[in-house]
Amino acid sequence: MSALKPLALARLHAERAHLLWELIGLSAAQLDDESFSAENHRVRDLLPHIAKWDAFEANRLAMIRDGRLAEIESVAVDDTNAAWFDQYRTLSLDQAVAMLQKERNGFVNVVKEIADADFDREVMLPFGRIVSVNAELAMQAQHDADHRHDIVAWKTEHGIQRSPTGPRALLLAGFRASRRALRALIALLPPDEYTTRPVHGSWTLKELLAHLVGWEQYAVACLQVDGREIPFPAGVTTVQRFNEHSIAIRADRSWAEIWSEFQTTRRNLLALLDALSQARLDGPYYTERHPRTLYQWCVDWLHHELEHGAELRVALAIPDTPMYLTRVSQ
Repeated sequence: MSALKPLALARLHAERAHLLWELIGLSAAQLDDESFSAENHRVRDLLPHIAKWDAFEANRLAMIRDGRLAEIESVAVDDTNAAWFDQYRTLSLDQAVAMLQKERNGFVNVVKEIADADFDREVMLPFGRIVSVNAELAMQAQHDADHRHDIVAWKTEHGIQRSPTGPRALLLAGFRASRRALRALIALLPPDEYTTRPVHGSWTLKELLAHLVGWEQYAVACLQVDGREIPFPAGVTTVQRFNEHSIAIRADRSWAEIWSEFQTTRRNLLALLDALSQARLDGPYYTERHPRTLYQWCVDWLHHELEHGAELRVALAIPDTPMYLTRVSQ
């Protein structure tokens, strides 16, 4: 694979994960707030808008891939945006989130089908615009970044803090986007560096994944008893000790074994999260320390993975990474 494509995909997935992070922690009422834009668009109206542009670009890239340049037409962006906002305003939030994920999957699939040799090749469209697949991918990443900026500015203006509850559909989408972004980062490392190159202090990528697996398995165990805090393993009394324990018990396992555990544990976590009702998420996480809702507890786990992804971007020194992708807001 061309070196350009993995870098472009890593940026695309990072922008989507960080966009969704800014939506997570907004309550249903805040997502419906029409003060978000001068046109009375709600925050949630961004979801089908972003999805439609993913679908539009997927179709355009497919035509470029197939040599059907003559069929590509120009588009009146403002008029198209207005029509789409009107058309999809009546979607439920669950429908909008599903649409967002479906169209992004379709877009990424088209990108992956494009030959590496054609990824950065420039072509001229019938209306005179010169484009490349790489440039179109960057434009989609920037589209997410621009709307992330809009959300952050709106939240700042109105003093909006994270709510103790929020829609489960967005939470699940956030977990999927975060893992996709992390996997895209991992794809940037040569396999022979998985167990040798430090990426988090002295930890190698294998040790970082062992750390993530250990904590995620703990989260799975808590969810299996209805979101109740459970004790650490015998002899493990602090978070630091848990970190050390998670890595030590996997030290002799191969990269393939750790990778398999990394994937299986996430599937188990998503299955448990998917089975939770909105009412249960809004209810308590059963603990005698730091009382909070189960939703807030789940958001903490998502933040943990996003934070390690941000740190990994720094460790890999990915060119042109903006500052906001090297840290995660609280």
